[in-house]
Order: sequence, then structure tokens, then C-alpha cells
Amino acid sequence: MIERDGRTFVLVDTAGLRRKRRQRQGIEYYSELRALEAAERADVALVLIDASQGIVEGDITAVEVARKAHCATLVVLSKWDVGQVTIEEVRPELQRRLRQRPPFITVSATTGRGISRLLDRVAELFDKYAARIPTPELNRFLGQLTQQRQPPSKGARRLNLLYGAQVETRPPRYRITVNDPGLVTRDYGYWVENQLRERFELEGVPVAIDFRKRT
Repeated sequence: MIERDGRTFVLVDTAGLRRKRRQRQGIEYYSELRALEAAERADVALVLIDASQGIVEGDITAVEVARKAHCATLVVLSKWDVGQVTIEEVRPELQRRLRQRPPFITVSATTGRGISRLLDRVAELFDKYAARIPTPELNRFLGQLTQQRQPPSKGARRLNLLYGAQVETRPPRYRITVNDPGLVTRDYGYWVENQLRERFELEGVPVAIDFRKRT
């Protein structure tokens, strides 16, 4: 537990996700279970990537575990000063493969560089995770979406985004009322999610959107 700037940070160390699933046995299997349980209780997950080894399957798995547990996620690139990969090399691959598009920070346990910034980034990410977008601002955003990209249609019917509201925090959940939820394609739903994340700086924050029919 760490006290800093009037805030309390409870840190839980986990292990066991870096190897391929079929290679985990005995204690590693139970370590994975503990990691999953910790993720379900956490608000922010720190996924440590060892720059001396590069990205391995377990790194991707760990980020996906955090996403499915509805954690905000920060990728921590350690040993970057002695490693074989840089943040510029890691960022494109992880952004391509990870739906949540988590932010990155580099740290060095040897020099201590980046450690003080780590808790600052965690606090910033938690604030976004717990924040609420005012309804008028959210609806202005939805109006702009229809100008950026024409909503999908089927036959003579076209999707119409009527209005939206945030209904939950930690993690944030949004309800968008539409004329016909059946017109929302998977591609368009992902696009709305990505636009929302970019507009309101929700990188690394799990975003849930429910498209509901007007009653």
C-alpha cells in the first residue's frame, strides 16, 4: 500500500501469464488463477513488458485478461534502457492487436527513471476510468459522428443515433438510443467506440456501449 498526494494505492503483484497456456503446470497454473482474481478486483492493471525479451504471447494475454475483467490498463515497458525493443517498436503492434489501446510508460529499475511518473499515470488513468461525460457533451459528440461517417443502412432504413447518456462508471458504460439496433454493424460499433475513446481520451479504459431501441 502506498500513500501519495492524498491517495491510497493498493498494489497486488501477480505472475504466471507469460508462458503459453499449454506450458503452464502446477504452481504456474495457480499463479494464473490468482492473476485473474486480482484483475477482477482491480481498477487499473499494470502490464509489465520486459524489453530485454520483446513482446511474448503472455503479454498480449495479460492485456486481454485485464480488458475482460473491465480494468483500465497501462503498459509498462521495463528494462527499456538495456532491452532489445523500444516503445516506438512496441506501440504499433500492441495498438493493432489490443482493442483498448492502452497508453505506455517506460521505466528502469536500475536507474529509477520513470518510477515516479508511474503512479501519476495510474492516477490519471483511474480518474478517466471513474469519470462521467456530461449528457449534453456526449450528445454533441454523437451529432458530430453522423457528419463524419454515414451510419449503416439496410434497404430503405438507415441507422439513426437519437441520443445517448452515460449510465455507469468504473468502468464507463454508455447507452445510445437508436431507431433500430439491428442496423448497428460490428464494424460501425467498433468505430463508434474508437471515436469515443479518442475524443474523450479514454485510451486504456474499457468502454461498453449499449445500442437500445427507442421505446
